Order: sequence, then structure tokens, then C-alpha cells
Amino acid sequence: MSLTITVPEPLAERLQSRAEAERVPVEELASRLLESGIQRALEPAQWNLA
Repeated sequence: MSLTITVPEPLAERLQSRAEAERVPVEELASRLLESGIQRALEPAQWNLA
């Protein structure tokens, strides 16, 4: 699945710098970070399911 997320320029620069440091595409780094965030235990009340 393809997804486009717009982030503020400072965050984009940080992601790009870290991806370069890890020698991975920024898309791979962003995907890993999103997956890590989703896997953290969150209480159902923390999700806005509106």
C-alpha cells in the first residue's frame, strides 16, 4: 500500500538525516518508525475512532 504523509520541513530534514546515517531510504525509516509507534501498547481510549 502506498501512503503519502506531509510533515513539517524540520521533521522531514531530521528523517532524511537519520535515514542517510542508517544508509536506508527515508521511506523505509518512516515505515519502521510508524510500525514501532503502532506496536506500543496504547489504551483504547487513546485512539480517536470518530
